[in-house]
Amino acid sequence: MSSASPRKGLLYEKAAKPRYAAGLLSGGPLLFTKSKKHYLTVDYIDAAGAPRYAIFHLDKSNFQEALDRAESETGKKVER
Repeated sequence: MSSASPRKGLLYEKAAKPRYAAGLLSGGPLLFTKSKKHYLTVDYIDAAGAPRYAIFHLDKSNFQEALDRAESETGKKVER
């Protein structure tokens, strides 16, 4: 098995990037903040046996609920 993402697994990632454009347009206060995006990657094997994946952009207000639900529905632990 490779060191890349595991087959048939769940991976959560949080990405943060600076809000330069919003900060410049609003006069500065947002210049020092970061936008945070939450993603869930589902790595699976399709019916033909080929490796596939799906990436879901999760809402910041309920991403933890979505991760908990993914774990309970699949029986697999979400890697972080």
